[in-house]
Amino acid sequence: MIGAPPLDAVATAWFVLLALATALLGWRRPAGVPCVLVLVDPFALTRYVGHTTLTSFKAALVGGLVGLLAHGALRWPRERTARATLLVLLVLVAATAATIPHAALRAPAVRETLKAFEYLVVFAVAWAAARGSADASRLFGLACGAAVVLVGVDALRDYLHPQSGLYVRNVPIVRLAGHLEGPNQLAAWLGLALPAAIAEIAAWPLMVAVLIVGGVVCALTLSRGGIAQTAIALGGAVWSRGANRRVTVAVASLAVALALGTLAFSTHTKGTITHVGSLRGSVDYGGTGTRAILWRAAVAMARAHPLLGVGAGNFELELPDYGAPPGVRTQANSLYLEAAADGGLVLLIPTLLAALLPPVLLLRAGTARRLAFVAGVAGLALAAHGVIDDVTFYTKVGQLWWVLAGVAAASAGGSSSSPSETPGTK
Repeated sequence: MIGAPPLDAVATAWFVLLALATALLGWRRPAGVPCVLVLVDPFALTRYVGHTTLTSFKAALVGGLVGLLAHGALRWPRERTARATLLVLLVLVAATAATIPHAALRAPAVRETLKAFEYLVVFAVAWAAARGSADASRLFGLACGAAVVLVGVDALRDYLHPQSGLYVRNVPIVRLAGHLEGPNQLAAWLGLALPAAIAEIAAWPLMVAVLIVGGVVCALTLSRGGIAQTAIALGGAVWSRGANRRVTVAVASLAVALALGTLAFSTHTKGTITHVGSLRGSVDYGGTGTRAILWRAAVAMARAHPLLGVGAGNFELELPDYGAPPGVRTQANSLYLEAAADGGLVLLIPTLLAALLPPVLLLRAGTARRLAFVAGVAGLALAAHGVIDDVTFYTKVGQLWWVLAGVAAASAGGSSSSPSETPGTK
């Protein structure tokens, strides 16, 4: 995170206390570790240490890892879904590392390699913590619901101090971003946390409250890809629960929430609804450039360096040499074009496998393993969103996805899933 302050005494104390508390939880009740991870993920409290950063999530992850080791829960999985996912992530780490030697700047390539390794550890910790627990899915769903409410309410403060926006018919419109630092990231994050919450929350008043907050905030991001991702994932959550009154009320509440969110902006400009429903590019007043510029540069980099790309994390640094205007420095706004530009075929193929294989394996569990099925739908929706946004480039979205995938993989293994409800019950 650009501009993050250096590590200080208060942040150090917080990181140490959080790591110790999560370690104790991992030792005494492992199923609580993924809940802590999802709750601290959006609120990073990022601090620089040398050329890297410390965050609340990393502190909790290290603590959880230590606690699970003490508990004896960490081991190489025998279950197909978890084992295959770990193997794919290992290949992704190796492919990212392979771009380091020839990268113009090696520090970003090392950073991206460590990020890929972190995602591997996140998945392993979440899977090990949830495995063998009868209520891991339920607890995780509740934690996701609480996180949605906290993130959503916090994001509404953007109206006082806007972080992001766009021009519609020359009128500036605020887009909610909150602690996710960008509207596309916030919408993608909600597209993971919201369906996981709806899949597992049993009390319909709480479910409706989470849907209203999450739905309104997602709509107010004005992220077309994120809204579509969230809608698809929520469809999977509803399908997994069966057609009962509770789900009907929840879906109706979501529809009202999305309508209220969109109409709130239509009071500022009549073009807002047209923008959300259109495929035209928008002009973001954050100055990050357009997809046309970024995608053209990514294709040019991939053609110039088809095997190993320009080096992981080097895309934004190479932009001036590939036709981007001065001052444009960002990721490629496409997970797959970013991979092709950064690492050529060597990185693109593992990126595709990591995006598609885990969700497909989770879907094979069927609706009998509810969280696994919902995570599979949400994962495929996230992979589709990756075509037009590289949201997992930002660790808060990537971390949440791999925590969800880990808990869901444990569910798919049959050890921590809550059974589907019979349609028509309640």
